Amino acid sequence: MLVSKRFSFGLMTAFLFVTLLATYKSEAFQCPRGYYFVNGKCQKVQIPPNAELDFTGHGWVCKRGFRLLNGKCAPVVVPKNAELDFTGHGWVCKRGYYMSEGKCKPVVIPPNADLDFTGHSWVCKRVMGDDR
Repeated sequence: MLVSKRFSFGLMTAFLFVTLLATYKSEAFQCPRGYYFVNGKCQKVQIPPNAELDFTGHGWVCKRGFRLLNGKCAPVVVPKNAELDFTGHGWVCKRGYYMSEGKCKPVVIPPNADLDFTGHSWVCKRVMGDDR
């Protein structure tokens, strides 16, 4: 169940969204960290290689540099001119490269152009005095 509460502070209005789980007061929250609730009792979380407990302590996530594949943590294969993305479970091309066919290819910048703000494409240079 999702509950939204609205608080007013003069000109400033803040919205506070609180998620309430139906099981909030159930036995599930009585299991210690590293255990989860199933069939009326706490069971130990079985953590596969290259994984760690998640933030709740009742499940697991793959470590940085690994991604979930068929219920296991497989290494992220990072191609040349790429790096891990911000999640650590995928990859992005480095600045000056764009993704094509699972690889990072160089951005070819024509005359009178520069890399765009993303670093993965180009834009025309602005002409001095052009107010467009």
